[in-house]
Amino acid sequence: MKALTRLREQHENMTVLQAMCLLFIAENPGATAHQIFEALGTSDSVVSRNLALLCDVGVRNSSSLGLVEMKINPADRREKLLTLTSAGRKLMNQGLTELARGE
Repeated sequence: MKALTRLREQHENMTVLQAMCLLFIAENPGATAHQIFEALGTSDSVVSRNLALLCDVGVRNSSSLGLVEMKINPADRREKLLTLTSAGRKLMNQGLTELARGE
């Protein structure tokens, strides 16, 4: 729970669900949206909207955070594989470093 709080403190526009998605992707590089919604127990449409905000896609009237990258799965073009961008890795590393130091 501290990791979620720390991520949200570092990025003021991040929701709890977005932070949870970001943590899942950090722990599971190459994860799919389907894997995330199964793990978090929420609907696929909610996860899709939050992933769009985390990626460079964005959603109408909301700017993207640019923390996650979507790539088409070469084995199944219907799936998109999710990884952290350099900005996403930096945010995660910074938050985890602060947690380890007890800040």
